[in-house]
Amino acid sequence: MILGEAPGADEDATGRPFVGQGGFLLTAALNSLGIDRNRVFITNVVRCRPPGNREPRSAEQEACRQLLKEELTGLPGGVVVLTLGNVPLRFMRGAPGPGVTACRGVWLEGFRWQRSLVAAVIPTYHPAYVLRRLNGEIMDQFVRDIREAAGLALALRWPAFLNAYRRPGPGESWSGN
Repeated sequence: MILGEAPGADEDATGRPFVGQGGFLLTAALNSLGIDRNRVFITNVVRCRPPGNREPRSAEQEACRQLLKEELTGLPGGVVVLTLGNVPLRFMRGAPGPGVTACRGVWLEGFRWQRSLVAAVIPTYHPAYVLRRLNGEIMDQFVRDIREAAGLALALRWPAFLNAYRRPGPGESWSGN
């Protein structure tokens, strides 16, 4: 699952998430990894564009919480949520805290969200942020985060891959030795 903040103008006009410039970048990143966008559940924390394209307020986020909960419940167990930007990261965490810049690359693993088992939340930059920065390192991190989310989702779907995919613990090498 890919979770964004709110629809932009193009998304609001079409009723589909991530179809503007940020959506083109997201689709290109997915395609570069061999992932068909149509096989990924993509949505936003809020479903209506806030006035002036401002950040959604807490009340607006809460108004959409039940819909997101129902959508998550309809997905297979062990959902991996790739959060795009600060709003969805904080929404999934359920509390204020550090933003994406401080958290990306660190998974929030194995916690329950609204009584739905979410295997992991993987924070990354919003595609619009990546486009504004036009920085190779940020783009590489964005694509790497998508790859991590896809790899973990695949590993959860086919548990035999999980052992080969898991990150090493403290004092372990990548081979598990």
